[in-house]
Amino acid sequence: MNLHIPENYSGVIPGREKNPRIAGVSSPVEKKILLLSKNWKPHAPEHEIQNKGYETSACLDFSGSDCLEYLFNFYKENNKFSPELLKWFNDKGYIVNGKFNFSDRLAANYSDIIPLSGTYQYKANDALCKYLIPESMLPYTTIGKYENPDTTPGGYFNRNAITQEMLDLAKEFNKRITVDWYYEENPTTGLFSSPLQCIGRYADGDCILKPEGAWNHGLCIPNEEEDYFDIDDSYTVQFKKYGKNYVGSFVGYSITINDITMNIQEFLTTNDLKWVQNETTGQFARIMQKKLRPINSKDRGALILLDEKVRSNKIVKDNKEIPAKITNAEWELLPKDDF
Repeated sequence: MNLHIPENYSGVIPGREKNPRIAGVSSPVEKKILLLSKNWKPHAPEHEIQNKGYETSACLDFSGSDCLEYLFNFYKENNKFSPELLKWFNDKGYIVNGKFNFSDRLAANYSDIIPLSGTYQYKANDALCKYLIPESMLPYTTIGKYENPDTTPGGYFNRNAITQEMLDLAKEFNKRITVDWYYEENPTTGLFSSPLQCIGRYADGDCILKPEGAWNHGLCIPNEEEDYFDIDDSYTVQFKKYGKNYVGSFVGYSITINDITMNIQEFLTTNDLKWVQNETTGQFARIMQKKLRPINSKDRGALILLDEKVRSNKIVKDNKEIPAKITNAEWELLPKDDF
């Protein structure tokens, strides 16, 4: 199969969110130096193609998923997961032939993709970090085109194919692992911590590629050389070389292994009527009647007052009084109801 990108293709809508999360500036993620060689290629995942007869326009989901698979394979191959967690990954089907393989399709269904225009980088990465299930659970389908997602059974973007079991497993995954993403302004140092997603213009060839024109494609960078980046692409040719001035808008990823041993009932009882904040997402909530009551307001005045409330009260966890912030894993564990 040798499929080429359509002439009118774009998988990327340019632009960032209102308050972009930039590493070392506005992102809460603490980057870790993981790989001094900065060469992630030995941890390469299975090559997956975004066009198997029709264009999904999901390059940002495929490239982001590739980055995560490189990172998870590195963690596995360097014994950073406990035996219990590794067994859970295997039992649930996340690891196939020794490598992690996440479903690109589930995240793509929640990325607001427009046919042949794609989506925003932040929308794809927000979806990826939230919806991680095994590829085998929701694989690529060659049935049906994007243009008729509701009328074509099994079509790639038909949400009728998404089951509650899939969504529940994604939640269980997030209880065990918190995955974050951030914009990386220095790719040379960023590769110490993560393979990088980037944006460039699609091209093929054995030389160092320097395609002119509008950037239209999401790519994965697993390695850097002196005058080019190695590229892992989601088209027929997996590995390519791109000149360093011909890609940009870099994104890195982080993995946090969560402690899920919280005594839920004790925490809810001890902290009744306290205000708390999710330290990852920034969302506020109040603990009432043994449930977490998330606040979904976008009113800036209300959020300022909630921030003051959180700063002025403490919570008790593990018999210690601490600032009123909880991890995303703890947030996910707690029973919830609307405020």
